[in-house]
Order: sequence, then C-alpha cells, then structure tokens
Amino acid sequence: MKIILLIIFFLFCGAFLIVSNENIHLNKKEESEKFALFYYNWISNGLENARSISAHAVNLEWFSKNSSNFTK
Repeated sequence: MKIILLIIFFLFCGAFLIVSNENIHLNKKEESEKFALFYYNWISNGLENARSISAHAVNLEWFSKNSSNFTK
C-alpha cells in the first residue's frame, strides 16, 4: 500500500512540476492538451529510461568466470 501511495505521490509531483514550469492553466482547453502531451512524454521517457537501466543491469557480469573462488 505504501508503494502505491509513493507512486501516486511521485506522479502528482511530476504533474505539478510540469504545470508550474510550463506556466500551464488547466482550465483552458489548449493548455490542458499541451499538459497532456508533456505529461505523456514525461511518463514515456521515464519508462524508457527504466527499461534501459534494467537491460544494462541484466547484461552486467554479476559473478566472476572463475568459479574456484567459491569452492575450497
């Protein structure tokens, strides 16, 4: 439950930062569409970065090739 609340908080903070940094007024249709585009791009870039980091972590060599270090 705490993780879900943390994710929701993170998404609201991102939306707030987009609105404040771009000086968007959500009561205007044109600007709310602009906000939706910025927010979609922000989420999309974040997911792409997470995918890239995960793929890089999977491809790392986590164990040494010399297995004699673990046996006596």
